[in-house]
Amino acid sequence: MKLEKAIIQKLEKDLETVKTMGDLLGKNGVIKKLVKHLTIAAVTGRTDSPSGV
Repeated sequence: MKLEKAIIQKLEKDLETVKTMGDLLGKNGVIKKLVKHLTIAAVTGRTDSPSGV
């Protein structure tokens, strides 16, 4: 439950910065960062990422 809450909080924070579709879907967009963050969290069981995602 702690992991899910941290991921939701990170997504909410990232969505606050979205101003264009590029910010959401682009090369370094929120969706791509979320997928990367979820992958790291699933593999390591941690919500923090050494890459700063």
